[in-house]
Amino acid sequence: MERIAVVIPAFNEARTIRDVAARALTQCDWVIVVDDASTDGTANALAGMSVRVVRQESNAGKAAALRRGFELALAEGATGVITLDADGQHLPEDIPHFIAASREHPAAIAVGSRLADRASIPTKRYIGNRFANFWIAWGAGLPIEDSQCGFRFYPAETLRHVLPHVGRSQGFVFESEVLIEAGQRGFAIVPVKIAAIYDPAIRPSNYRAWRDTWRITKMVSGKLVRRGLYLPGLFRSLMPMHRLRQRTQVFGRHGAMSFVAANTLIAATLGLSYVVALVHVLRLARAARTDTDAVEFILVPGHRLDASGPSPDHVARLERARALHRRHPEAKIVLLGRGVKGARETEAEAGARYLAAQGVPVDALVTETQSRNTWENMLQARELLKDHGDGASVFVTNRYHLARVNLFAGLAQFPAGCCAAEDRLSWSPQTVMKLAFEAYYVHWAFIGDLLFPSVVRGQSAAR
Repeated sequence: MERIAVVIPAFNEARTIRDVAARALTQCDWVIVVDDASTDGTANALAGMSVRVVRQESNAGKAAALRRGFELALAEGATGVITLDADGQHLPEDIPHFIAASREHPAAIAVGSRLADRASIPTKRYIGNRFANFWIAWGAGLPIEDSQCGFRFYPAETLRHVLPHVGRSQGFVFESEVLIEAGQRGFAIVPVKIAAIYDPAIRPSNYRAWRDTWRITKMVSGKLVRRGLYLPGLFRSLMPMHRLRQRTQVFGRHGAMSFVAANTLIAATLGLSYVVALVHVLRLARAARTDTDAVEFILVPGHRLDASGPSPDHVARLERARALHRRHPEAKIVLLGRGVKGARETEAEAGARYLAAQGVPVDALVTETQSRNTWENMLQARELLKDHGDGASVFVTNRYHLARVNLFAGLAQFPAGCCAAEDRLSWSPQTVMKLAFEAYYVHWAFIGDLLFPSVVRGQSAAR
């Protein structure tokens, strides 16, 4: 039987706590408020409500308040614990979304995800969160969308397994360490989309971007050093496992062996081989051209679709292809990619729809809807164009992706050039993450070709 407790840590939240607790009660009839020795009458503000109030004798911080709430809820038979802040930055009306996520993923920790709402987040907070996300996801060994959100659902059994391994960390470090320890013990962490609320009327968050991010980074660094840098965790944090399995197919049954060999080389060279790959990826990203001379085929690799169609990265590729087509109107635009099986349209079809809406003639568009990744994009494009002689071809892709496309074109013995989708390489936390992943993947692919050239060349020759 499901029995869920809502735990709300509070310190000097007399102005907002009654409203937050009342709204939480409409969603869940078991609410625990841990008053962390407030001096403004926070506990008194809850008088007359059917809320369990636990008061700390001295101010011990959010970590201690959460631990106290967890221990009480578990001791009294909770099957799950929802945590949210007392200052109004979390909407209690979102609680059903967390419960639904827990039912779909019974052992997973569900964490609120706000960072998609970029316009609503102060720049300093956004950058601090993104930086912390990178380290915590690496330590946990899986992707985490918003590691600093305190709106969460913790299954009781997961808490019982994880809490004994979490140190007596202070404040926000505690919540970050819980995610790391959960990930390392095989528990999933799933995102739940919520609004980013930064109302000036709300008391400023106790999170101090630079101080707390540094504390989190120091904690994660210690855990990584003790695990020999945990390079497999870094890779898995940048790529979900279902995509990792797909990537190993590039080298057939030797993909896993190449993966192990690439990681071993990075460890043996103290990361130097990875740095070489990163420099290569960065050099191509910065130096790539945005135009080409005579061209017969403009090739656009697929990219994961958003809910409404092409993603921003995909749109950048399509717009560059459109610009090239204006200069070379006789050229064909070849759109590649199947995308997710069962989706309402393929990546290639979505790209063709977008370009047709922008005025590109339909008879200039060719779609290939079978390939699932960059390597298959390459092989399918080569197969599609094999009867067109020496017609010049150019791949149009994002700057961070150019090194992979360039490497795969060589492996597939496909004489195609490359054009960058963006005018220049722009720096952002997302770009840094993408460049870091591409360097890792290019390093892996290069090592795979060195060790098993007949496998890659065999795939290429078989097409």
